[in-house]
Amino acid sequence: MKARLSLSIDTDILKEVKKLAAKKKISVSEMVEDYFKVITKPKRKLLTEILDKLPKPNLPEDFDWKEEYIKDKMKKYGY
Repeated sequence: MKARLSLSIDTDILKEVKKLAAKKKISVSEMVEDYFKVITKPKRKLLTEILDKLPKPNLPEDFDWKEEYIKDKMKKYGY
């Protein structure tokens, strides 16, 4: 369902918007609606932002990741 919306806009800007809409072969209403869709869409978070919010492990400062990896593989594969 569509609803009407009245906007007040500077006439010079409206002229430019109408030119742009004509080039894109869409109406000004479609342009406005598309813009509203963009600004109301929930923003995606970057993976790094999500990872930064995860709880950090409580490990000693001298924790050796490489050594732990090797120990784990030895246990897993029976070396």
